Amino acid sequence: PPASVVAMAAMVLGEQAQAVVEDHAAWVEWLEHGASEPPAAYLATTAAERECIAVVRELVDASVCPALGRVDPTIHAIIVALLHACGLRTAATMVAAMVTARLPTVVAEADRHRRAQLHSYPMQLPPFDYEEEP
Repeated sequence: PPASVVAMAAMVLGEQAQAVVEDHAAWVEWLEHGASEPPAAYLATTAAERECIAVVRELVDASVCPALGRVDPTIHAIIVALLHACGLRTAATMVAAMVTARLPTVVAEADRHRRAQLHSYPMQLPPFDYEEEP
């Protein structure tokens, strides 16, 4: 794809990652000083999230990130905890890691489609009726 597509994708992914990191500031604080209970907002509430942490526990040794052995976090909280455990302690380094992890898949998807061929892109809009109010 053109460089502009890669640049735009990196910018959007960066904004998404920055939002995740900012939203998890209290979680990072708990990871660093976690003497008390973790903030409830970062704990799993669905079966899918609990299934995700079970998979992570199978794949990652408990010594890498002890916090993940004590609580069942949300998916984003798992990601932040693992980055933190790997030594990425600043927002900039966490954002960079998240963007680096996701950018190749976005570029690969964009590379499948050529300019001016939006009709070939696999997307669907929900049906809607446009009505003006009188």
